[in-house]
Amino acid sequence: MRCTSVVLLALAVVGLSTSAWAGTKYKANLVPVGVLDPNDPNGPGTLANKSKIQAQDSGKFQANLKGVVDGAGELITTDGSFKATGTLTGDEFIVVVAGTFPGAADVAFEFNLVGELKKGNGKAAINASSLFSLIPPSTLRSVVITGVEVHGPLGAANVAGCTQNLAEGGFNLPDVAPNPCVGGDLIGAAGIQIP
Repeated sequence: MRCTSVVLLALAVVGLSTSAWAGTKYKANLVPVGVLDPNDPNGPGTLANKSKIQAQDSGKFQANLKGVVDGAGELITTDGSFKATGTLTGDEFIVVVAGTFPGAADVAFEFNLVGELKKGNGKAAINASSLFSLIPPSTLRSVVITGVEVHGPLGAANVAGCTQNLAEGGFNLPDVAPNPCVGGDLIGAAGIQIP
């Protein structure tokens, strides 16, 4: 009887462990792509290599931005309008997740995640599950992530186009049109930083 209980407990633990592995996800570090130039404080800013991106097979994407600074090296705080009301003002940072759908003729896509910052830190997220549900069940339902970039600040000139893009799901087909949410400087990308 005791042996049976131990075996059942072991099977339960294996079952729990296996269910925790269910699903797939993509995780990566976001690293700086440029260095601050003390002679050009109006130049591009950067971010800390502690920044991260995660995408889940459910269609949820989330980025954690850390240590985002302007060209003078000062930590950035945005106005919080997007987080509070969903309204872009141009001071936001955009994380662009690019990839392809190999089961749909390698159609290229970009998802736009909007981030607000407080003292250089913030989150950017999008739930694309409704778009993922449009992929037919008989199709290869894999997503190839080809790159992740962090741009910002968005800039006033890009607010209208990006607002419309977000209202349509934050999804862009780069082979069809330029991404309206890419504004400002490229400050980070998915990758590694060599010590």
